[in-house]
Amino acid sequence: MASLFEIGKTGVQAYRQALSVTGQNIANINTDGYNKRSADISEIAGVTGGPTNVSDSTGLGVRVNNVRRSFDAYLADKTRTSQSDYEMLNDFVSKLSDLENMLLPSGSDLGVFIGRFFDTLQDVASNPDSISARTVSLEAGKAMASAFNSYDDQFKNFKSNSIKQIDIKIEEANLYINQLVEINKLIATSGSSEASNDVLDARDKLLIDLSKLLNFTVDYAGTGEAIVRLGDSGNGAFLVNRAKGSIISSSYDDKNVSLVINEGGGKKNPGIFSSGIIYGISNFYNLVDSVSSEISQLAEQFSNDVNEIQTSGIDLNGKSGKAMFSVNSMLPQANFSNKSQLKFNVIEGDPSKIVQEKILVNYSKINNNWEIRDSKGLAKAIGSKINFNGFQVEIVGQPQDGDGFQISPSLTKAGAMKFNLQNPEDFAAASKNLVSKSASNVGNVELNIIGTTTQADIDYPSTIDEVFSSSGNPLVATTFLKDGPVTTIPSTTKSINLSSLGNQSSATFTISDADIKGFSSFSIKLTDGSNNEEITISSAATDPGDGIRTVEEFANLLNSGLMLDGKSQHDFKKLGLFATGSNGYLTIASSSLDIESSSILSRGNSFTPSITNLSANKSAASNLQIFTRDGRHLSGTSLNAIQIASLIKKENGFLESAEYRNDYLNNNYRGTNITRKTASGDFVSSFGSNLSYNEQETDMDGLLTAKTVTTGTLTLDGTKIYSKELNSYISIVCEKDESSRTFTVTGYDLDGLYQTETITGGNTNTVVGNKVFSKVRNISINGNSAGKVTIGTEAVGYSLKVTNDDNIEKTTNVPVGSSAFYLANKLNTELAGTGVNVTANTKVLIGPFDDGVSGAVTFDLKGKNTDSVSINASIDASDISALAKRINEYSSQTGLIATVTSDFKKIIIESKDGYDINLKNITAPSDFYLEAFGKDFEKLSDSNSKKNSKLFINVSEPKRVSANIKGEIKFTSSETFATQINSGVSKVAVIDSLTNGYINVDRSKTGEVITIKPEIFDDLDNSLGSPNGKKAIVGLSKYGIDLNQKDYKLYVSDDDSLYASANPGAAGTITLDGTLKDANDLNAVVTIYCSANESGNTFTVTGTNSSGTTITEQITGATATNTAVGSTKFTTITSITTSATASGNINIGTIANNAINDDDSLVQLTTFSSGAISMDGVLSTSNYLGAKIQIKSREDTTGTTFVISGLDLNNKVITENISGSNGGIVTTTNIFKSVTSINSSGTSNG
Repeated sequence: MASLFEIGKTGVQAYRQALSVTGQNIANINTDGYNKRSADISEIAGVTGGPTNVSDSTGLGVRVNNVRRSFDAYLADKTRTSQSDYEMLNDFVSKLSDLENMLLPSGSDLGVFIGRFFDTLQDVASNPDSISARTVSLEAGKAMASAFNSYDDQFKNFKSNSIKQIDIKIEEANLYINQLVEINKLIATSGSSEASNDVLDARDKLLIDLSKLLNFTVDYAGTGEAIVRLGDSGNGAFLVNRAKGSIISSSYDDKNVSLVINEGGGKKNPGIFSSGIIYGISNFYNLVDSVSSEISQLAEQFSNDVNEIQTSGIDLNGKSGKAMFSVNSMLPQANFSNKSQLKFNVIEGDPSKIVQEKILVNYSKINNNWEIRDSKGLAKAIGSKINFNGFQVEIVGQPQDGDGFQISPSLTKAGAMKFNLQNPEDFAAASKNLVSKSASNVGNVELNIIGTTTQADIDYPSTIDEVFSSSGNPLVATTFLKDGPVTTIPSTTKSINLSSLGNQSSATFTISDADIKGFSSFSIKLTDGSNNEEITISSAATDPGDGIRTVEEFANLLNSGLMLDGKSQHDFKKLGLFATGSNGYLTIASSSLDIESSSILSRGNSFTPSITNLSANKSAASNLQIFTRDGRHLSGTSLNAIQIASLIKKENGFLESAEYRNDYLNNNYRGTNITRKTASGDFVSSFGSNLSYNEQETDMDGLLTAKTVTTGTLTLDGTKIYSKELNSYISIVCEKDESSRTFTVTGYDLDGLYQTETITGGNTNTVVGNKVFSKVRNISINGNSAGKVTIGTEAVGYSLKVTNDDNIEKTTNVPVGSSAFYLANKLNTELAGTGVNVTANTKVLIGPFDDGVSGAVTFDLKGKNTDSVSINASIDASDISALAKRINEYSSQTGLIATVTSDFKKIIIESKDGYDINLKNITAPSDFYLEAFGKDFEKLSDSNSKKNSKLFINVSEPKRVSANIKGEIKFTSSETFATQINSGVSKVAVIDSLTNGYINVDRSKTGEVITIKPEIFDDLDNSLGSPNGKKAIVGLSKYGIDLNQKDYKLYVSDDDSLYASANPGAAGTITLDGTLKDANDLNAVVTIYCSANESGNTFTVTGTNSSGTTITEQITGATATNTAVGSTKFTTITSITTSATASGNINIGTIANNAINDDDSLVQLTTFSSGAISMDGVLSTSNYLGAKIQIKSREDTTGTTFVISGLDLNNKVITENISGSNGGIVTTTNIFKSVTSINSSGTSNG
């Protein structure tokens, strides 16, 4: 135990040391680089107990543990950044003032010289014969040219001095870097975990001094060594890397100064530096070059304009005026490798024609000529004098083979400017053209020549490499202030990828790593104007880690979707947010919602961000439009008249004769391969496909053969009564006077809409209706006929109108019986200018035949062939591939290809060009169906529909043993459009995400296998953040699929969905561990993969079926490396047991077999009255539909409202009202998990 005296003594000593630290602080208050110190005082603990002594908990006094240096890395970084910015601006402004004084000296700037020269020219114009006025003007011209030369010399001096100053500052920076390396070595060898405070002060003082010259980032090693990297990104070249230092040098050309960093002997690009004195001088160098270029442009423009006037006049000697000024400095220089001694004389002609560019000239002894290469290409010349535009070069000496020289400008145009006139008489003050009035004039009109005009040079858009960054990184994408011409693609370009991105809302916090360490809570509120979302994250009481230590860690936490406890989740990522953090910044980007507010509470302080929200027109991606120079629109969206007038102009890079054409818009034009992809896809509309027993034709008794009829509905018996492609007027032949009778015809028009027509009978003649029917349902008469009546069809063509988004209309007349092939070619020609493209395809499925039957199938087949071919094949219902083989033997004639489905029971016949597929005189061992599909196997034929239904081939009924399948016409455009048949319904195209969208779908020849490949855009798909934490962008790729083919099944196989590969051991219940073990909607059979022989093992599967009834199935194990598959479909699995010890590892999985989209799964075909509709479909009691509800009307139910009630996917009660349709389909907007009732407001028409 220490005595009271000893304890007091330690206190006096400790506080004396602390007082010394305070005195040191006071003494060094004005010492440059000194950081305040403070003494850390702590208790001297007592003695702990042991075998020979007793513990003493009273303590032994106090001591100074450490003299701590006041230092904050974040504040030091901010200080250095501010210092760099200040020094850069201070030096730049100082030099800018010098430049301003040079450009605008009092009373002697360039404008004064130009003004004096024009004043003297005015005197010459007033007194053209005055030699004195001409002499004064001559001297004024020389003085003005000299002023331009003087300006150029001073620009050169500015640039030369800037280079010298940069080199001096670089030497100073290298000195600081060397000193920092030495300091780092001292820190590393200090022998303790932390270097002495005076060494660390010296380190920070050197960093401050270096920051005056350059901007950089600093990281500190554990012992305090500084790691310095150039620029603000944190990824720049190393200036100091612990005990290694780099050497900085400069590299420059006429326009820019850049730094070169030598790291250990290897030179590297330093990256971007943007502050400090060196950057300020570099900026000034660039500015001087820019101003010099502008002065040179002024010199050239001034010379050209004055020379144009001068050369158009006559001088005092009566000769044509010669150029007054010249800015030519083209100077020949012999090649170093020349074998002979050559000299050159330059003879200047018209200075305005001289192009200041590099020209290469080489002598070819074999051809005895000079080969000249310039911007126009290769040219040849003979002799010792070579003519160029505006000047001539005389070659003195005898050239040898390979000798040559280079001609290039040696001065800027301002530096080369000279006054050419030698004598006062050389001013051409008289015009070559004189105007005088006729002696017979009686009026008082005067005509004066005021000058000539020339067409201005066109400033074409820059080439693509000058506008866009060659990168897929969206963070470096080019941003434009407005739409318009931006770039040209060079003719040498072989391939190019262009992407247009939308902007996103963002919020940026300024918060340091030190501030975030005390994190308490974070919140962010989002809105789209109607929906609001909020995310709140609080510090966890049971944080399994070390808490938030850096801004970068906090950004990663937000992006992970986890709370601080590592278990709970938040919706940051689900709501389309992404965060990046570094260097004292935290930026959050939002892909869809606006950021309303956000805040971070840390260490008792509240931090709020600067928020940038964008209007809809500014956030949307721009359309990319690509043209040829002659106006052919290759890719993009069709232009309207106003856009054409503003874009297709010579100044935008087009030829003067360019004419806007969009015939090949978004198609491959003249060998180019153009692929255009958008997030939403293109607008699509299908048209024309039909499946009928007969072709369209006029048939006078096609509906009713001649007979007397009685009042009511007629029994139709003609050959066309089942036709779905009448496309005809209805004709009625009356044997006697039927004028008092009316015939009521019901059916469907060319748009598939239900319609009715009343036709008054004739008097011993034929009457024809005026409505076009594609199908007739029934015909009735209001009384008994007086004589025989014959009812038929009168085929008629129709008009098809297409209207694009710019209201451009094109109408095509479609002849009777046109195939999809014919119509597609006709439309592609006649729709030129609308931006709508048309393709054709015909596809039909045959089969299956009745189980167990076999025999011959015969029919006459036509495709593109005029004369039908006879098909005869022997088939079995289980394998009809012989029929496909027989059809394919005639493919070269018919243009049709037949493919067998995987079960060998059906075949697909296809005409890829869209020819009609016609089958006649069909015989077969059983009845069967035909079903039409679109090119991509879209469902075009639905059961019980008025049009395009499955076609039932009844081999025992003569009227049903033929078929005509018309192809699908598919319209595609990058903009919306509408189609209209005659004056019927205007059908607006719908957007299709699978047509030129971000998902590519490849289908097998029978459509049974679909391969889905999303477009991969690399960095564009990813959420990215800049290294400095100031910019973030959310990747927007979201891929999904909608399968909509009813009769095809969706097979989902998962071999370990119930039990992952393992040995279950002894007989008994298996502990299931698969991802679907608790699923309640499997709708699947069970599979068991056996790695060893399990044929003696019985697996008992217990679960429930779709009705909830408990069911059991016993599955015998398979031999080694084989799979046993059950036959019972389970909705849930409750247990699986084994009868014997397993021989090896097994997998237990599922194969699901789900029908997609069932058109009568809730209510089968029925008529109904007002009120509740009885639901009798197979899914009417399903507790999980997960689908939108469709109502299909065979007739006109547009006056009826259907009320659908049920639950949504979140088990909320929902109700939706939808109006019926005229022979069509209507669909809910809500997705229903289950449907409890369907009610109607009226009685149906059918």
